[in-house]
Amino acid sequence: MTIAVTAATGHLGSLVVDALLERTTPDQVVAVVRDAAKAEPLAAKGVAVRVASYDDPTALKDALAGVDQVLLISGNEFGQRTVQHRNVIDAAIANNVSRLVYTSAPQAETSALPVTPEHLATEQYLATAGIDHVLLRNNWYHENYGQTLETARQTGSVLTSAGEGLVASAARADYAEAAAVVLTTDGPVKPVHELAGDIAWTQEDLAAALTEVLGTPITVSQVTAEQQTAILVDAGLDEGTAGFVAAIDAATAQGDLALTNGDLRALLGRPTTPLVETLRALAWPIATGPGRMSGSGASVGGMEQRLSLITLGVSDLARARRFYEVGLGWTKGNPEDEVAFYQLNGVILALWTRTDLAADARVADTGATFSGISIAYNTRSHDEVDEILAQAEAAGGTILKPGEEQPWGGYSGYFADPDGHPWEVAWNPGWSIDETGHTSLGSA
Repeated sequence: MTIAVTAATGHLGSLVVDALLERTTPDQVVAVVRDAAKAEPLAAKGVAVRVASYDDPTALKDALAGVDQVLLISGNEFGQRTVQHRNVIDAAIANNVSRLVYTSAPQAETSALPVTPEHLATEQYLATAGIDHVLLRNNWYHENYGQTLETARQTGSVLTSAGEGLVASAARADYAEAAAVVLTTDGPVKPVHELAGDIAWTQEDLAAALTEVLGTPITVSQVTAEQQTAILVDAGLDEGTAGFVAAIDAATAQGDLALTNGDLRALLGRPTTPLVETLRALAWPIATGPGRMSGSGASVGGMEQRLSLITLGVSDLARARRFYEVGLGWTKGNPEDEVAFYQLNGVILALWTRTDLAADARVADTGATFSGISIAYNTRSHDEVDEILAQAEAAGGTILKPGEEQPWGGYSGYFADPDGHPWEVAWNPGWSIDETGHTSLGSA
């Protein structure tokens, strides 16, 4: 059964692809994207990449050829989405796709959320289009509050006009996993899923979670919708965006994000991710400056708090290998002789000659400036290497070697932290990184 995921390089789409790869083989997954270059990490996992924008009916028809199921992830071009979604639906029908799954808005028939009208129009089109379909009405994402976290860190407060309105949000990865479950379920599935987190929280609850994450008291500033709009405009937002934010709070106040029915938990077979966990993951990238905004995991923002590789610079590689392999009984995980990799519990240990390691990091091989050890952070994409290096430099680090294409087929560079410890930042298409950040020898 071949499954196509539209917007597959987006925040949600990339997580759906990862979740699908845990349930089926790469040859059964098709990533429909606008930019093939951004899909290189997906192609490296063995996923078929097909290029088509929501505005190109011909390309969409070609992209969905031979596909059994389609996940239509709603677009982000407000005002154009109804037509764009119809283009995807029509292409699916033209290819006799057996089922289309659509990511809609919560309580779409009654919600006053400003994002809802185009979702409802898409649902209505599906109802008359003659294609078997499933609606995934995703509630709010925890990640939507990344900007709230940053503002709270700067101001010490949460500005809102939502009153006592409840929000049953969940992590983006939860919704992605639920979509993968539906797409890989044989036989009939419930036609409408109202997906939401297990706990509906108030703005006071949000402030308490932010206080816990940031380690500083965060209060709630409840204002009227008019006051909120004026404050946001004074802060630099255009009136349209400020009004959009106030409209979301108005819908929240009337309960449009409050539903918690257990649908998401049932699909996952586990509790949904707590709000504070996602906020904690968001807090570090926001606190350290520029970075990427992603969904792998879950990862959002810049450099995730994880370690991929520890490299020991050794004076005699053969002697070091005997120690680890014969003396300790470890197993080398790569065929090359010039470097030895050992798979640990989610981290990799490498042995490399000290002189080669120093040369690769572009540091002098002296005890005063080089300890003979480097640590590495592996990225999920080629472009992320430069983004992490820029983040490290902005945070006060020193670039030892800018990102460069490597003879082993990847891309890497080095930075030093303020104490001079070298970090390699590398994209290795031959290694895999799971949702938890664990790095493994060999591709997924």
